[in-house]
Amino acid sequence: MKLPRGRLDKSRVVTDPRDTLADVLDRELTGYAVFESQETLLLDGEGRGVITFHRA
Repeated sequence: MKLPRGRLDKSRVVTDPRDTLADVLDRELTGYAVFESQETLLLDGEGRGVITFHRA
């Protein structure tokens, strides 16, 4: 998947992304979030998940 270029709003490490995702939905932001597991970060792996946000 090719991700679009854009302006980074936040970058952080969290153990539970629920509050961050709720904030994105409440503020009706558009863009995408990339999720990587701790094992992927430590082992320099390629596994990641991407969630995109857009207004309907």
